[in-house]
Amino acid sequence: MRRLRLALGIKVNADLNELPADVSKKLEADFGPDDMATVRNLLAEYKGKESPRVIRCILHLAEGDTNKLLHFINAANSDYRDVIYWAEYDKGDQRAHDFNLPL
Repeated sequence: MRRLRLALGIKVNADLNELPADVSKKLEADFGPDDMATVRNLLAEYKGKESPRVIRCILHLAEGDTNKLLHFINAANSDYRDVIYWAEYDKGDQRAHDFNLPL
């Protein structure tokens, strides 16, 4: 993760806005305690609407994979509604998850 942080030019920022407790737990479970600061900085790149919901969706879709995380952050910045749809609805367009709620 350190190499990724250096390659992307990301500096660790300890003053990030607080994430909901469930999101912090998911970050630690999926990416480990050593990489939480880097992942938090990556997630801070999402600048759109419905931030806690979209961040939960991004984490769900990323499945602990940094490349997927970056992909879905970029997708959310392009159109956050796509990320919500991919995370919350199944192939039959039935709602499978509600990421308005804690994980």
